Amino acid sequence: EVVGYSWGAPLPPALRADFDVILCGDLLYHVWSGRLLTEFLTTLQYLHRAGGAGVRGVPELIFGFQVRSGRQESQVLDAVARRLGLTQAEIPVEPSEHGADAPLVKEAKYRL
Repeated sequence: EVVGYSWGAPLPPALRADFDVILCGDLLYHVWSGRLLTEFLTTLQYLHRAGGAGVRGVPELIFGFQVRSGRQESQVLDAVARRLGLTQAEIPVEPSEHGADAPLVKEAKYRL
């Protein structure tokens, strides 16, 4: 199911469920450049508190993205970790792991 949503707005019924995992794909630069950090954090805080079957009974947050502005993206991740009391763990994504059919740019850096 696809649900339209604007950061910081009240959650629609489809997003008021328990989630095991919340996957945030390629949105950190948009959050930073659009000055949406407060709205973004408010939404993640609500989803995190709603619970789920993840670690400690809360959903796991996974961010995957192409690095466009590492400093700003790190600031967003640091703010999320502080606000929600989370620990960050990075999984390296090496360019050599990009398969021939992968829709990834070979020269770009990615973080997960």
